[in-house]
Amino acid sequence: MYHYGWRFDNGMMGGWRNMTPEQRNQFEKVWGAYLKDTLELRQQVVTKQMALETLWYQPQINEKKIQEISNELTGLENQLKKKHDQYLLKCRKEFGDQTWACPGSRW
Repeated sequence: MYHYGWRFDNGMMGGWRNMTPEQRNQFEKVWGAYLKDTLELRQQVVTKQMALETLWYQPQINEKKIQEISNELTGLENQLKKKHDQYLLKCRKEFGDQTWACPGSRW
């Protein structure tokens, strides 16, 4: 199993190999819940990123619309960062200070 952001060099995969099957199952639940909880937010971020990129490629720049979408995108990214921090705190509480980091260093 591999998730984006996991390291193979004495990082996540080293910890994964040292987990008991019960810990692995619990970890999968925590990771899956985080992904499910942030799915809509991540989709909104991608949609806003695409909209912003599309505006930048227009021959006539719509400064007001660019600012509006940029501000919305910043707000969404901040919400996602907060949820990510909550996930990492939960992961740390449940799995402790081991020689690996919880996956998802990126959303």
